[in-house]
Amino acid sequence: MERSRDRSGAPPSRSVGAIFAIEARTSCYGGPVADPDGDMPDIGRNAHRKRDRPMPIRRQAESQASADAPLVAWLSGLQEASFSGAGQAVRKAYPPERRMTGPQLAGYLQRRTYALASSTRPDGRAHAAPTLFSIYEQAFWLPTLSGAARLVNVQARPWLALSIIEGEHDTHAAVLTEGPAQVLATVPEDVRVITELRNAGGSLDWATAWLRMTPHGLFSFAESAWQAPPHGSLAG
Repeated sequence: MERSRDRSGAPPSRSVGAIFAIEARTSCYGGPVADPDGDMPDIGRNAHRKRDRPMPIRRQAESQASADAPLVAWLSGLQEASFSGAGQAVRKAYPPERRMTGPQLAGYLQRRTYALASSTRPDGRAHAAPTLFSIYEQAFWLPTLSGAARLVNVQARPWLALSIIEGEHDTHAAVLTEGPAQVLATVPEDVRVITELRNAGGSLDWATAWLRMTPHGLFSFAESAWQAPPHGSLAG
């Protein structure tokens, strides 16, 4: 069944990769911003003709790479700062040659839609559960239900750790991140749009509360046989 256009005006055909970079594209540049299909705004008399022409594949890839650039820079800088401040044991366990690059981090976190969220119960016991997540304004956003254990935990101990893992043995890869978290009743519309698309277009009407985690650290690891999809190939 065809999904109707949501309140933000975003058509269902937007790719996850394009939507993922909404905030990065709109907040880092003062001039015109390309739309999710990569076209620049056109106010001339031939605007409708331009929009009717399909964009070449190469331009699509270049547009996607440009849109992702702020996300790549942020993730790369966060990881570099995290390893610089880490102890010798961490740096030895995660050697430079096994860490993901900035583009690989961005692609991995766009492609992986679920994380294991770890928090601490008020009585000090650990709690972990899988969760859908999105990235927006340099934070991780998690939809959840009112009364969920993780909400109670974060209210008592406002800290959250996320583990995004795939593969086994030589194809194993992981991104680990953590930071202070807060419980929210509402979120920006862009967050809902992004997260709905990452939820395979499923409605988020069930999400009566959200968690926002601002990462203070991020570490990645990719084994020798792990293959990152080509960056910019996530659309469609």
